[in-house]
Amino acid sequence: MATNRGAMGGAVFFENAGFSTFFNNTLLRNQAGRGGGVYSGDGTDGIALVNNVVAFCSSGVTTSNSVQFRHNCVFGNGTNNFVGWPDPTGIDGNLSVDPQFIENPEFGTAHMKSDSPCRDAGDTGVAQADWLDINGGARVRGVAVDIGAEESGDLVRWDTVATNTGPRFEWTEPEPAVAPARFFRATSQP
Repeated sequence: MATNRGAMGGAVFFENAGFSTFFNNTLLRNQAGRGGGVYSGDGTDGIALVNNVVAFCSSGVTTSNSVQFRHNCVFGNGTNNFVGWPDPTGIDGNLSVDPQFIENPEFGTAHMKSDSPCRDAGDTGVAQADWLDINGGARVRGVAVDIGAEESGDLVRWDTVATNTGPRFEWTEPEPAVAPARFFRATSQP
């Protein structure tokens, strides 16, 4: 999910939700007064956030609830990556490094570079055999699941082409199964 705006939880808002799970998602450039990426508020019994990228939002993950936080990459989120709880970077596979995305603003998409630190860095234990990534490909392709919504390995590249009206992006290889103007969808799987 990208470029969303809200008062709380620019991308994801949990409140009065019981125990909630949120696995294998990419949240980019979301904005909110509190919890630009994720906000977990009152009445939530706890959340499990596993294998997610939360990057370049106004703030990262805001919660005062119980959190199971494993194999996530939270990076470059405005004023702070974590609000209301201790920074878990370096514990349980959690990273705070640039996830290395190539963004294509013309198509509203972003794809993980082959040298991304999120590649093969997730918790494969939460990925079910029939789960697919955002492009409709197998959820696990390498030695472990990737952190984020997309599993690396799709042949997706684009080049900037100069025109008389400015730069334009052109696909040099087909983008598999991703419609133009769609970014990442959130999939919370039980």
